Amino acid sequence: MTVMTRTSTHTELLACISPVLDIVHSVRQGGCQSTDIEALREQALNAFDEFERDCYANGITASDMQEAKFALTAYLDEQIMASEMESRMAWMARPLQLELFGNSRAGEAFFEKLTHIRQAGASKRAVIEVYFVCMQLGFEGVYKIKGVEQLKALMLDVRAQLEELSGKVPLNLSDTCMPAEHVVTQLGRRLPYWVIFSITVAVLLLMYLGFHQYLQGKADEQFIELEQQVAVLTQLEKTGNIR
Repeated sequence: MTVMTRTSTHTELLACISPVLDIVHSVRQGGCQSTDIEALREQALNAFDEFERDCYANGITASDMQEAKFALTAYLDEQIMASEMESRMAWMARPLQLELFGNSRAGEAFFEKLTHIRQAGASKRAVIEVYFVCMQLGFEGVYKIKGVEQLKALMLDVRAQLEELSGKVPLNLSDTCMPAEHVVTQLGRRLPYWVIFSITVAVLLLMYLGFHQYLQGKADEQFIELEQQVAVLTQLEKTGNIR
């Protein structure tokens, strides 16, 4: 019975984070470009309110909820400040982490808290997975300065701990830092289909936007080259060098 309770809590906490991830996906896809900064802040706060309601409804402890909330806040702040939103500087001046936790150094505090939480082992497995998911989805924090290789090493270490706690054989982390197999598999088995659908659509949209940007860049290069060729031919015609 104890094992079932732990597994249930672990899965339910991951399911509760979806409202916040929806905001992040919208930011990363450019869906908030024209959104007023205060309107975006209200949307984010509403998402966290929904996250807390879901946690309470699923019997998540206040401690686990707050620790996961800090990770999500740090992740959301970083994604907004790294976006191309015109209002990102205003957000940087008053990040959500400062409003919710009185902390403006979440880039470091995220990893300090993770180190502390990992020491609790199995009792904090669900929270550790939330931190791990944030890193898998792009959170870098202080490792933007320390270097991505150190971040990858940490992620491998965290993943190994999670695999050990779940009793599964570790798999190699891909070069693209895709989520660990047990995270994806267990979410697929237990989460509602609409959650899986939302995440799948978000990933496909990100892939499409990246490919579209690449093609647009290539098209611009070819257009500039063509313009240059036309200019040369026009000049030659004017000087009578071609007939």
